[in-house]
Amino acid sequence: MTGKQGRILIVDDEEILTIVRHHHERYDSRGYPDGLKAEQIPLGARILVVADAYDAMTSERPYRNAMSAEMACAEIERGKGTQFNAEVARAFLKIYAAEQTNADTTIKVAESHS
Repeated sequence: MTGKQGRILIVDDEEILTIVRHHHERYDSRGYPDGLKAEQIPLGARILVVADAYDAMTSERPYRNAMSAEMACAEIERGKGTQFNAEVARAFLKIYAAEQTNADTTIKVAESHS
């Protein structure tokens, strides 16, 4: 199957393709490829943009060191309402905080049994 501009598509699911296409859109319309804003951006893309940004910030790159998880979360907090959908960013940060709490609890329980 061939996609736009002659690219071969591996995925044949319009919803997934739409999410991937728009995951560089910004909530304030300054993203790409179509300059969509706010609710024009598909929900899946609004979720993916936060996850992708976190992954990009916390991963090593040839041109910079990885950012700490705390610094990446602070960047997501700062980007609420401009780069990121505020509701999606809040949900991501809430889940991240809960995961950290669960991880801390698991470590403490494991330590108490050793």
